[in-house]
Amino acid sequence: MRTIFLFISLAISASLSAELISSTHFESVEAGKPFTLETWQNEGFTTGTWDNGLKSRTLVDSAHSVSGKKSLRVEYPQGGVGPQETGAQVELKFTPRDEAYMSYWMRFSDNFSFGTTSKGGKLPGLSGGDNCSGGDNCDGTNGFSARFMWRNDGQIVLYLYHMDKPAKWGEDYPLKYEDGSNVVFEKGTWHKIEERVKINSSGDAYDGEVQAWVDGKEVLSLKGLRFTNNGDKVDKLYFSTFHGGNEETWASTETCHIWFDDIKIGTNRDELSNVEPVGPAEVPSDMFLVYKKGSKVIIVADNIIKEVVVLKANGKLKKFSDSRVIDNRWEFTLRTKEPLIIQVETIDGKKMTQKFIAE
Repeated sequence: MRTIFLFISLAISASLSAELISSTHFESVEAGKPFTLETWQNEGFTTGTWDNGLKSRTLVDSAHSVSGKKSLRVEYPQGGVGPQETGAQVELKFTPRDEAYMSYWMRFSDNFSFGTTSKGGKLPGLSGGDNCSGGDNCDGTNGFSARFMWRNDGQIVLYLYHMDKPAKWGEDYPLKYEDGSNVVFEKGTWHKIEERVKINSSGDAYDGEVQAWVDGKEVLSLKGLRFTNNGDKVDKLYFSTFHGGNEETWASTETCHIWFDDIKIGTNRDELSNVEPVGPAEVPSDMFLVYKKGSKVIIVADNIIKEVVVLKANGKLKKFSDSRVIDNRWEFTLRTKEPLIIQVETIDGKKMTQKFIAE
């Protein structure tokens, strides 16, 4: 009976979470290994055929994390400029669509250098077509890019290549809080970036949009944009991060790093959940913890979770969505206030049961 309950619950979960296009928490790869093109593909992403720096400048790291035990560390060597010498790039593709969302967490190292005399560097964002960038003229047939950048002292801006950009290079749109202050990322602190891009409906329609949120707060809302005129749509998260700029004035003054975690691509913002970093939990032996966070129920065990069954207190199956195992952590969307019976089995054979009542 237990197996039947688990099978049904997983089938329901897969159906209801279909709007999450792809995601990774970097938990499946051994710490100390690079996150290569093949690894992205093994995580369920569709990639382009090329990359920069994945083998030499990325590392799965257990020193810092948001929701599990690991994250992706990207290196920016001292004196390096551009994607060939610093950071990493890979196209994370999905079926072209009129509108898409993405999110990721990022953390500047304590010694992070924002540049030499020129301050700035690229951060991932949504794009389409041929990812118009690098000083190209966006003529409507070579795509667009809506990446982010760090500027002086960690100020974060949207760096937008669109059909009507006023100059050779991408256009800066500073991210600002409701009080008008600039968004500035602190070194050594996790911050979350979320983005929504809606494509223009035709080549002569100025109805494209970009929205951005930082740490759960809306910091940008742009309308009246033109991205393409050839039918290209939003079709990838352009994981593109490096120092520069294209000359040595943009170079890092010392070797430094950014950690990325919980990268998600979805069709609505609800799929990009978790506003605050959770971090790995310490759980007493032979126990598991259950707590509510927003609309999610988080389960954390003292060992790697093998399976979870969630029942109503009367013995009936509780339907839930967006379930996933991350080492010793499992989460699902709570859609009832009825008491639940949660059964957890870990890989060492422990079976534990707990009653949970949502307040």
